Amino acid sequence: MSKVRFGILGCADIAKRKIIPAILASTDAELICVASRDKNKGGEFGKTFNCIVLDSYDQLIQYDEIDVVYIPLPNSMHCEWAIKAAENGKHVLCEKSLALNLQEAEKMVNAAKANNVVLFEAFVYQFHPQHKQVKEIVKSGEIGDVKYVNIGFGFPEKDFNIRYVPELGGGALLDVGTYGIHFARNLFDQEPTDIKCNTTIHKKYKVDWSGNVIMRFSDAVVNLYYAFGVYYQNFYEIVGTKGRIRIDPAFSIPPNLNPCIEIEVNNEVKTLPVDDCDQFFEEVNYFTSLVDTPNSWEIHYKDMIGQANTLDTILANF
Repeated sequence: MSKVRFGILGCADIAKRKIIPAILASTDAELICVASRDKNKGGEFGKTFNCIVLDSYDQLIQYDEIDVVYIPLPNSMHCEWAIKAAENGKHVLCEKSLALNLQEAEKMVNAAKANNVVLFEAFVYQFHPQHKQVKEIVKSGEIGDVKYVNIGFGFPEKDFNIRYVPELGGGALLDVGTYGIHFARNLFDQEPTDIKCNTTIHKKYKVDWSGNVIMRFSDAVVNLYYAFGVYYQNFYEIVGTKGRIRIDPAFSIPPNLNPCIEIEVNNEVKTLPVDDCDQFFEEVNYFTSLVDTPNSWEIHYKDMIGQANTLDTILANF
């Protein structure tokens, strides 16, 4: 199989630190070009990664020498450029959150289907093996029937950035809250049947700063807290009728860290070690394989629409 050729829209930090190194490390992927509206940033990327630098996003999506467009732009720009990329016959790897609302997500998925390309929402956390192990433990019945899941993800306030700009799709829900929602939906392999939420809007920035979401999945309840401007938290706990599982860290894990799954049954606690993992490398490799397996695209489209629909329900309560 020939290498899948990537073009990068913009010079986002996540592209520089995570995705491009993963592409360069993969035997199945190749970095061809980056498009930047900032000549200085573009020039720096070109020198650092030895790639072609294009002056506009339009040039990149029309560039014949790439197969994939990676979109790490602000959330408000995802829909426009994903659709344009698809219409130019390019597969799309798009950072989360995929869209600002369900309507945008449906347009993006429909564009991908109409042009026979794949669209994928980059929830990189799911490529860490600890989550697969957790699902296997739950399925085994070791902790009994799952009744309650508690999820926390948040971090201290950072210097002003796009997360704090409402016009760019900023806010804590689409940045950090979306992880817990995605995890819960995939843990139960179903959509929530009931959703209740509370949120706090930042007085200065006018974006949602923190929130609490309670979701029901059959006989289980999920409690999610997400926030900017709090002490760092990055965990989930699954409580069953016989025991519990705790994961910390859960969603953002350094590639050289060997995390542990903590299991408590009958007041006895044990820890299961998990191999370290470069989630971005695994994500790039998975996406390159996805390009050549169109029969597996539909399950991802269903997941993206389900995610967007849940987010829409929460946003309607803001």
